[in-house]
Amino acid sequence: MKVLLQWRVWVILIALIISGLVIDVLWTNSQNNDKMNAKFPEVSGENLQGRAFVFPRDFQSDRVLVLFAYEREQADTLSSWVKGLELLDSHIEWYETPIISKPLQLGSWFIDGGMRKGIQEVRVQERVITIYTNREKFASAVGVPFEMQGAYAMVLRRDGSVVGYAEGAFTSNGAKRISQWLMGSD
Repeated sequence: MKVLLQWRVWVILIALIISGLVIDVLWTNSQNNDKMNAKFPEVSGENLQGRAFVFPRDFQSDRVLVLFAYEREQADTLSSWVKGLELLDSHIEWYETPIISKPLQLGSWFIDGGMRKGIQEVRVQERVITIYTNREKFASAVGVPFEMQGAYAMVLRRDGSVVGYAEGAFTSNGAKRISQWLMGSD
């Protein structure tokens, strides 16, 4: 009787472990499918020189690098990618896009003016396109978690579909992945 009870306990434990593994595999696959379906939403904005853009419609290259964050405090994090990848001296199509809450668009003249004063170099001003939108919906569309402190370097195809992204500041490993994605190695 005691052996039979121990055997049943082992069978139940094994069944629980197997069902947990199956659930984990299904969850991982659904998360990967969500990321594979991620797409940069159609959004419009102006660069700090006043030129209007509509993304992804205005992308010119097959692969585009978009650096984006939600808070002013992440500007240095995004700049680390510009410096680390030497984007100002490259032929890569890239943009830095502060993603700002839609209601603040009423004060865009003030916000963009402050950024323009803080960014002296015209070549950078031409690449900074402010996007006013629902930040949570934006994050969901591109397949990243919405975190106010989040900063991302994301490679997109011309149609806006997400190839991949690195989170946070520039790293050599992140740069390798970004470079591979930009060259077409998915």
